[in-house]
Amino acid sequence: MEHAVHVRDLGVPTLTRPRGREAYHLLRERWRDGSLALLLDDVNMLSLSFLDGLVLELLAAGRIECVTFVTREPRTQEKLARVAGLHPEAALYFRPASSEERRRVTPAVVEPEEAPLELSKQEAQRPLEPTASVLSR
Repeated sequence: MEHAVHVRDLGVPTLTRPRGREAYHLLRERWRDGSLALLLDDVNMLSLSFLDGLVLELLAAGRIECVTFVTREPRTQEKLARVAGLHPEAALYFRPASSEERRRVTPAVVEPEEAPLELSKQEAQRPLEPTASVLSR
């Protein structure tokens, strides 16, 4: 039997990774076994960090494959794809709100963060060139 839970009913803000982890613990109280449809479209803001925190907890508990994320929003589907890209070992599933077809989330390519710009010692010691203000032209 599939349980359906609205993310808004978990009563936590859906903005940060710690809140995603907290949401998992609240979810666990409502969902003991079987599969789960987690309805995501009923909140004002759903952050990538929140989804990542939730997925991390589901992974740690070995329950990620039991969950289907339900959304009609393309932006939320993109966020799920990015989370799947961050955790290639995880199989995330979603379905559009108007469908019963469960689909595996195709992971997005996640680029590593760019390395911070570092100047060589020689470049750092070179004096800055004077620039003309746009106002002086």
